[in-house]
Amino acid sequence: MATRMVRHAVAASCLIVALATPPAQADGIRNTTCLQTGGAFSCTSHWRHVTGSQYLPWQTDPRETAASAERERKWLARCRPVATEDQFGISRYRYAAKGCEFGKTED
Repeated sequence: MATRMVRHAVAASCLIVALATPPAQADGIRNTTCLQTGGAFSCTSHWRHVTGSQYLPWQTDPRETAASAERERKWLARCRPVATEDQFGISRYRYAAKGCEFGKTED
């Protein structure tokens, strides 16, 4: 009984600390993770300052996006994927050329 109360108190205090911290600022990334295993409960927060030259996950390079679209266009033109159901009702893809299941875009 006392152990359960201690666990709940620790969990509540971790959540209070996680929620009481100020929101992430525009010049960095904050990540808070809480984990409960068995009778232990732990929360950690990581803050990383980001300068203008560093890559942020939500930033995309237009050249990379265009190159990806071109690769996909080539793959679709070469492979012409068709989904069919097998005898178990599972969708299986069939391709017009060899190597398409591995993303191959050229012979």
